[in-house]
Amino acid sequence: MTAVEGCGVSPPYQNDNPASGRVLAKVGFTRIGTADRDTETGTVPYELYALESGA
Repeated sequence: MTAVEGCGVSPPYQNDNPASGRVLAKVGFTRIGTADRDTETGTVPYELYALESGA
């Protein structure tokens, strides 16, 4: 997971695993966009979700 300014946490997941996105939405995360991650085999797109902090 990564920290996102103004949010608590942001767990990324790969686009080829939509079940992860459904689980994140069910537990209260909101989709905030996409990002590319560099891997050993190239660049992989990720969906980004964030959980608002209770501050």
